[in-house]
Amino acid sequence: MKPIIFTLFSAALLLLTACNPNRIFNVNNSDFPNHRWMQNAPILFSVPIEDTVSEHKVYLALRHVYGFQFDAMNIRLKITDPSGKSATKDYQLQIKDGEDAYLSDCSGDICDLEVMIEDHVKFTIAGDWSFEVANNMDITYVPNVMELGLIIDKYPELNE
Repeated sequence: MKPIIFTLFSAALLLLTACNPNRIFNVNNSDFPNHRWMQNAPILFSVPIEDTVSEHKVYLALRHVYGFQFDAMNIRLKITDPSGKSATKDYQLQIKDGEDAYLSDCSGDICDLEVMIEDHVKFTIAGDWSFEVANNMDITYVPNVMELGLIIDKYPELNE
């Protein structure tokens, strides 16, 4: 009986979280051998953009092992528009608060964190945009990284 309840609960939770009509992109990359994000191994996302009118929120999603030793992680994001023009910006993903508590949602040994890195973004050109996310820490690799994701949500229309 318990497996059936767990399965139904999991399915309901998946439907609730997957039905965000404003989510235009949500892709995770789990190519981290031995849960190590090497400094020379940026993660690439290709995002098809059609809407050049609406504003968007851009998030990075990090799945890490409980025991992640850093309070924050330095990230470098390079965004290239369909015309080839690019911009690079550095971010610091806060992993723990000032009291050494995770800001991530942890379940057992797996923790998930979503951080909004840009707000009110307007993509001015339709087409495939490239997002290159790099580990910008001062070490060869960041241990205990399981996945890194990119999420883009469109702001809802005022009359929706």
